Amino acid sequence: MKTKTIPVSPTAAPGKQLPPGDQDLKKLMGRAFTPLVKVTGWLRSAQPAITIEDRFHAETGWHQIYLLKKRRLFYLTPKEDDFRFAMVLGDKAIAQLRQGPLAARIDPLLKNAKRYPEGTAFIFDRKSFDPQIAIALLEAKIAH
Repeated sequence: MKTKTIPVSPTAAPGKQLPPGDQDLKKLMGRAFTPLVKVTGWLRSAQPAITIEDRFHAETGWHQIYLLKKRRLFYLTPKEDDFRFAMVLGDKAIAQLRQGPLAARIDPLLKNAKRYPEGTAFIFDRKSFDPQIAIALLEAKIAH
């Protein structure tokens, strides 16, 4: 009987036993790394207690979970010259965003966002990612 192999997508450090370091991520993501540094830099200065948990999944490779205490703020899956930034916001955070200064920019995102019982999912890649929007989403999530 043949053993089935599970393909690993070209994410950070495919085939490595250890999670990728910052230099590995920078090299892999290339120009996609810079806008993320703005958001993670803001997050670390606003919330010094942030921790990052590295996880490996056979289908997607390494990804990071950014946590505030045990609360998951967002997921980051690095890819070659790209990434996937995903987070879920509850109704109170969405209400705050609709009242905030970026409400006009948030409304179109809400129309395309997927709803789950635990909240509204926002998923961005390098092309759709806007650091200002990501920071606003994080502020709302942290506040609620």
